[in-house]
Amino acid sequence: MPMTDAQLDALLAELAPPLPWRRSQKGNLFRRWLDMTLTVFARRDGRYGTCISPRKGPPRFSPGGYATEADAVAALLEELEGGQ
Repeated sequence: MPMTDAQLDALLAELAPPLPWRRSQKGNLFRRWLDMTLTVFARRDGRYGTCISPRKGPPRFSPGGYATEADAVAALLEELEGGQ
């Protein structure tokens, strides 16, 4: 079942301080956290992907797509909680 807007807001709030999530000019969610930029983006196939870009080293993209933006945020948070 898709997440509600309130559930998405709660997920985003978990990483809120000190810099909040913002939308890029392309409409992607992103924020800087520690030494990384976290991004949730719409893919061409209509699904959503994630990217963790450390300041040093290559970016890591999600291996698959997610049906909703909220699902992609949840997956990104799970990956971060799992020790990266």
